Amino acid sequence: MQRFSELLNLRCHAELDSVSQSLDSGSVSGMTKKIAFTLAEDATHEILPSVLHSKLWLDVISAKIGSTMPTPAKAGFTLAEVLITLGIIGVVAAMTIPGLMTAHLKHVTETKLEKAVSTLNQAIRLSEDENGQMENWDKTLSHKDFINRYFAPHMKIMQLCNPITDCGYKVKNAAQTWKNLRGVYSSYSGANYRGRTPILAMDGIVYTFNFLNDGNASEVDNDKTIIIDINGYQKPNQFGKDVYFLYRVEEADSIIPYGADKSKEEIKKDCSVTGTGMYCAALIRDNGWKIPNGYPLK
Repeated sequence: MQRFSELLNLRCHAELDSVSQSLDSGSVSGMTKKIAFTLAEDATHEILPSVLHSKLWLDVISAKIGSTMPTPAKAGFTLAEVLITLGIIGVVAAMTIPGLMTAHLKHVTETKLEKAVSTLNQAIRLSEDENGQMENWDKTLSHKDFINRYFAPHMKIMQLCNPITDCGYKVKNAAQTWKNLRGVYSSYSGANYRGRTPILAMDGIVYTFNFLNDGNASEVDNDKTIIIDINGYQKPNQFGKDVYFLYRVEEADSIIPYGADKSKEEIKKDCSVTGTGMYCAALIRDNGWKIPNGYPLK
């Protein structure tokens, strides 16, 4: 390698000496034609063969030297830095995603509950135009005939649910379709109790009308209650969470939340973890159709 460098140096010095002698001898004009160039449109320039030869040698040496020099390390993240970043993202996601999901579920519940009340009130008004005042409707009809006459023409119904399994509910006993906030089943838990025929609407809400009353003290107003399941067969199927109670005020031709005539203390007590959850729709309506914080109440 040292011998090669010496030869290259001798060659380069010889070429440079040759150029210098030419310049010193006064043949500048001749050399100018060889090594200079102008900016004229058709002008060209040439490089002396000897200079070109030396330049090629220098290029070769430069390439050789460059190939032996270490390549600078590229900037980037280490594995530890990547893992730490992913860990931080995971912690933040674990803290925020549950809250976002809860907020979304609350919003869906509020929207569907309010929509169900609006849908029923509209259906009643349209039906009264054809069939007269609600309080005069024929309640001796079977549930199925009652629905078909008074509600079906004015609601987008997908399916009649008798038995309730026809609408996707996975229950072995229809008497245990829904449970209250305490996790207990009651006479209102049976979707098909005493001939009830729930209807599955196109919006996924299940409406169950009651209009039978045998004078039982626990069902004194059973003939005017409406049970709605805002997400159909999907869980949790529990009063106050996705199942709500409404009430037909026939004299006013409207639908209101069940328990709306109760005191605030009674409503709060019922819509608590120790209550039944039947008055929860009234609690939500009193809060501007928004589920309050800490719901259901402790």
